[in-house]
Amino acid sequence: MFLRYSPSSVPDVNCVLADPSVSRWVKDAIGDLLKRDPVDAARDAALVAALMASWSDCHLDLQTTHSPGTAQDHIEAAWQNIENGEIESALSHLDGALAALRSR
Repeated sequence: MFLRYSPSSVPDVNCVLADPSVSRWVKDAIGDLLKRDPVDAARDAALVAALMASWSDCHLDLQTTHSPGTAQDHIEAAWQNIENGEIESALSHLDGALAALRSR
């Protein structure tokens, strides 16, 4: 599955949809998002990512700190990037959030 990427190496949508290791839920979500306005879809996807990161912290009973470089910082920066239409920067921050969560 594609967990680590840089904005220049985001996998092609068709490759993700054809990848047997990608869950049906993700493929269905991508299909639904592709039918929507791209900016609205990106905002909603970022919201889901933020909610799941928060849920994961609670579920794993981990404290979220607010020092620079935490998952929360990256998610907040990604949200700001999306609001400004800076999708590549948002993807980079979401990748940073994933890295911060994996390093715990």
